[in-house]
Amino acid sequence: MDVALYRPLVLSRVRVVGDVDVGQLTLRSDVRGLPVAQLTVEATVILQQPKINLLQSLTVTLLPDASEVFEIGGKRAILVSIRVVDVLLRTMWD
Repeated sequence: MDVALYRPLVLSRVRVVGDVDVGQLTLRSDVRGLPVAQLTVEATVILQQPKINLLQSLTVTLLPDASEVFEIGGKRAILVSIRVVDVLLRTMWD
């Protein structure tokens, strides 16, 4: 069976949540027991600067059921969106 047939289903089921703190973006993934080896996630943040606000998109990879911290710079930021772009499926179910 072609594992690519499962990709749309898995993309709709995995979850990623995030928080911003001073200069850091924390992302946590939850794959709900699905056979995922790695996630590609796009996070968009607004970095608030004294004279201008910058919209920044970051594309990162996450391990399944893990939490990771990324440096985004700036003292104030707002998390605008998180989107799971792609998943790398494991070849076998546990």
